[in-house]
Amino acid sequence: MNGPARYAWTINGPSGSVAGSQVSANGNIDAQARYAHHCGPLSTRVPRLHFCNDRKFSRVDSMKGGISKARHWLLVLGVRGAGGVAGVLATITASRLLGAKDAGLVLLSLSIVTVLSAFSRIGLDNALVRHIGMHAANGEWNKVQGAFRLALKWSVRTSLCTAALVCLSAGMIAEYGFHKPALAPVLQIMAWMVPATTIYVLCAQSFIGTRRPEIATFLQNIGLPLSFVLLLTLATLISLPARGEILGAAAYTLAGAATLFLALTLWSKLIPAAPPMSDAEALWKSAAPLWVVVLMSQVVSWGGQIVSGIWLGAAQVALLAAAQRTAVLISLVLMVTNMLVAPRFAALHQQGNAKDLKRLARRSTSLMTLVATIVVSAIAAAATPLMRLFGHEFIPAAALLRILVLGQWVNVASGSVGLLLQMTGHERDMRNISIFSGCLAVALAVALTSYHGVVGAAWAITLTVAIQNAAAMLMVRYRLGFFTFGLI
Repeated sequence: MNGPARYAWTINGPSGSVAGSQVSANGNIDAQARYAHHCGPLSTRVPRLHFCNDRKFSRVDSMKGGISKARHWLLVLGVRGAGGVAGVLATITASRLLGAKDAGLVLLSLSIVTVLSAFSRIGLDNALVRHIGMHAANGEWNKVQGAFRLALKWSVRTSLCTAALVCLSAGMIAEYGFHKPALAPVLQIMAWMVPATTIYVLCAQSFIGTRRPEIATFLQNIGLPLSFVLLLTLATLISLPARGEILGAAAYTLAGAATLFLALTLWSKLIPAAPPMSDAEALWKSAAPLWVVVLMSQVVSWGGQIVSGIWLGAAQVALLAAAQRTAVLISLVLMVTNMLVAPRFAALHQQGNAKDLKRLARRSTSLMTLVATIVVSAIAAAATPLMRLFGHEFIPAAALLRILVLGQWVNVASGSVGLLLQMTGHERDMRNISIFSGCLAVALAVALTSYHGVVGAAWAITLTVAIQNAAAMLMVRYRLGFFTFGLI
């Protein structure tokens, strides 16, 4: 039979297999195949291409693709789990080596830096995932590099100005804002984490767009805490002549610089070089509505801890920080899933494939809920032994941990509702929900912490997370026509 033949193809590259098909008369590979080649780490191995005309092979390829996706999900979950453990290990190290009071000052400053870094990224987090994901899928590496460099150019300016402002006003912030004069030198040192954190997080988000979630996870969740543990342990062993909170602040700042260096090195090595071509208007149009979303999501996450620093002593702040950073382990399942499905949500929406979008959202939510339920049950049952790891002073934080895991369970069981809205062009809806949730987080934290102390702060965090996710779930139902829970 003459004419073009329909070929099933599989690319076996250094990072796994990608299956697909195309109509071709001469066996040329399309842009998706070229992208699949670039998706893996650099290697001297040449991808192997297998062509066949039998439809049964495409079915086999599909089965292999499903197994490959499952293995990839487990790999990313393992890396993300290691990141969560590294974060808890960093808090344990700070608590045991510095004591509750000094650790409280360092962890409070870290929460402030985290929120300021989100502000300095000006909404480029998910905007980069979206733009780089679309361009990388088409093999448009000049546009990938253009979006990446433009994002860094904008965020570097913002983050440096933010760091300088915090450094200069640290004394007033510590004295009049938190009523803790000892916080001032810690803030002055850790303020310079803001540029480093801003840039390496944007690098990580860019790696998500190129479908390398395991690298993104390492940069966002393992590099900083692991470097901090090593640096603080080394400083303690050699008995550097400095106060504990100063050592902790310096260790975190140097760890941020090391993570930044690693992120930029990996990007230069793993992403194909190309003359940058950027569309500033399109990138900013996508980022601007997300700026408030990302900032308010950080306020929801860490606002309770920051507000508690105003009302509570440094030691109680350390209790809340230890419990919260342990509870966040539950949300690792959601974070990993978001990394894997974000490019697919955007692609399915662009294709107008509402049926597969709904199926992907519901199936991922069902799996996440099952895993989260098991993890929540285990953490709640072992809350006291877990808090004892931080030191004898942290045993009372077990009650806080049991409260906080409830909010994290709701967060995971709701599914990728926020991401769905952002990846399907409803950024403004998510922005409005985030503004409401951020204001609610601050209001609840002030009200409950002032009357009920650290327990009230824990309940403020949990209630805010639950209400935010419920609102986002209802908005997904209104905009996209389905709830995220369900099997089909």
